[in-house]
Amino acid sequence: MHYLNKKITYHQILFICLSLVIIFSYSENIGSNYLPTFNLPSPIFWSFVMIATIGMGHGALDGKIIWDSTNNLIFKLKIYCIYIGIVIFGLIFWFVSPIISLIILLLMSLVHFGESDMQGYKTTTFENMYWGIIVTLIPVVFKIEEVNNIFLQLAGLQINSLIYSLIVIIFMFAILFWSKILFQKKLFLLAASLSIMMLAGYLLHPLVWFAYYFCFFHGMKAIINYSINLKLDILWMLLFTAPVLLVWGYLAFFTNISIILLIFPTLFALTIAHMMLKNIMKKVLV
Repeated sequence: MHYLNKKITYHQILFICLSLVIIFSYSENIGSNYLPTFNLPSPIFWSFVMIATIGMGHGALDGKIIWDSTNNLIFKLKIYCIYIGIVIFGLIFWFVSPIISLIILLLMSLVHFGESDMQGYKTTTFENMYWGIIVTLIPVVFKIEEVNNIFLQLAGLQINSLIYSLIVIIFMFAILFWSKILFQKKLFLLAASLSIMMLAGYLLHPLVWFAYYFCFFHGMKAIINYSINLKLDILWMLLFTAPVLLVWGYLAFFTNISIILLIFPTLFALTIAHMMLKNIMKKVLV
């Protein structure tokens, strides 16, 4: 068995069961024209809630990692300031250059999802990258029209038929490659999880699918990776998510800003800081 511990096995079983519930509950076809408005369909609204709480929560544990990294208060404050500065820079950069930012976000997703999701398995960096390709491209392959609508709102960008064909080829190659790995290493629960994620990608709206994957597979797996005790560490999650939730709540209820423009620029900025955290701590603590 190639699992880091039994928690990962339990997580996959729970994920598969939860996936079946979500698929049967939210598989109706939701029109993407409702996305920018306050009068959101229920699945889109709950996707927003899940990303803002469970999804953001696992990244918020960076605060605990920083706090536990050193006993020197000055060093802690320095790392916090650098981290927050990177987040602010990321937000500014998105609104200055949304197209470049969206492309960077997609490329970061390939790396980050692969590294985090596969932690605890005996997989190579190359294999992790292919996993990242699959989970990043599932919504694009199965729901290209809705994804194009989201990309248009985010950056005025759309995927043309030639690029889409190339994406499908890359996706199919990655699926074939990972199918071989899954059966060679007897990762049958992971194979079941991937299969049901693709089924969900075919049935669900891309934003609903992203919330489902980001919260219940990626987010919960990240919490397991960090060996987080939710009862003890929930304060860190609340402290780091509260400011974001307050800003998102105000903008969602009192302005006309699209929910899409709340979620993805924020995730872009936080992901940059999250992926740079280890290097930041190394430089500060040396």
